[in-house]
Amino acid sequence: MAHVCICKAVTEEQIRSSVNNGAKSLPDLAKDLSVTSCCGLYKEHAKTILNETNFEDCSSTV
Repeated sequence: MAHVCICKAVTEEQIRSSVNNGAKSLPDLAKDLSVTSCCGLYKEHAKTILNETNFEDCSSTV
């Protein structure tokens, strides 16, 4: 299990789960998981996972 945010010990799996449960933006992830709320170094990586997961959700409904 790879950590995306070391400061808050947030994993890629947790981000994907949060998106699947309704998170649509980085502020949503920050509220749900506190990701990017400390140093912000992993903001772009978290955003990439968010976008990939949202894209996967859209693709599976077509």
